[in-house]
Amino acid sequence: MGVLNPAMTGHQQNYKKFVFVAMETFQPIFGWAFFTIGLISLSSTLAVAT
Repeated sequence: MGVLNPAMTGHQQNYKKFVFVAMETFQPIFGWAFFTIGLISLSSTLAVAT
């Protein structure tokens, strides 16, 4: 058990680091995606309204 614990904590640290890097990497992509979808929906609503 004493041998297993450090490995588990190290794995958890690597997982947290991976999740953090993934969030940092995908945040601008998701931001641009939401921005584009919002822009398209807004323009389509304006096109329908006119």
